[in-house]
Amino acid sequence: MVSKLEFENIKKGSRVIVSFGHKKLYTAIVVKKFINKQYDFNLKDIEFIVDDSPCLSTEQIDLFKWISEYYLCPIGKVYETALPKIFLVKSETIIKLSNEKNNLETSDQAILILNEIKNSVEITLKDIIKIYGKESIKLIDELIEKNKILLSEEVFDYYKPIIKSYLKINKTRDPYNLAKTPLQKKNY
Repeated sequence: MVSKLEFENIKKGSRVIVSFGHKKLYTAIVVKKFINKQYDFNLKDIEFIVDDSPCLSTEQIDLFKWISEYYLCPIGKVYETALPKIFLVKSETIIKLSNEKNNLETSDQAILILNEIKNSVEITLKDIIKIYGKESIKLIDELIEKNKILLSEEVFDYYKPIIKSYLKINKTRDPYNLAKTPLQKKNY
C-alpha cells in the first residue's frame, strides 16, 4: 500500500522494499497496480521505492510467472534465481549499545556479548550468533529487556563496484629502449 503520490510514481517492474516478519526488509517487484481492491489477507506497506524506472519488462514478469507455475515454485524464488544479486536488497539486524545507563544485573555470558558489542563499531546479529552460537539469542533478549542494547534494521545492497588498476605505456618514450642500460643504448 502506498500514498497517492507514490502510486503515480511507481511503475510495473520497479523494485520496492517491503517489510515482512519481524522488521525484516526484502526486495519486491511491482507486478500490478490497483486502487481499493479487497483481498482475504493483509497487504504489506511499501517502505520505499528503489527504482524510478522499471528494472524488469512486462515480458520478463510474464516469463517469471510462467516459470513459477510450470515448475510449481514460489515466484519469489524465481526472481531470486533469475535476477542478478545486485538487484536484491535485504536488511540486516544491527546491534548497538543503548545510551540509557542502568545498573541492572546481567549474567556473565550476557556481559561477554555486551563487551563484544562495545569493542566493535557496528555488529550484526548474524555475527554474534556466529561467535557465540544460537544460545546467544536468549542473552540478546536479556540485554534488550534490561535496555543495555538496541536492535535496528539496516537495508544494504549487494552491489559493490569492482575497481581495477590499469597500466598504460607512455607513448612519448620508445618502448624498446626502456629496459636497456646506458651501455646497451650506446651500442644499439
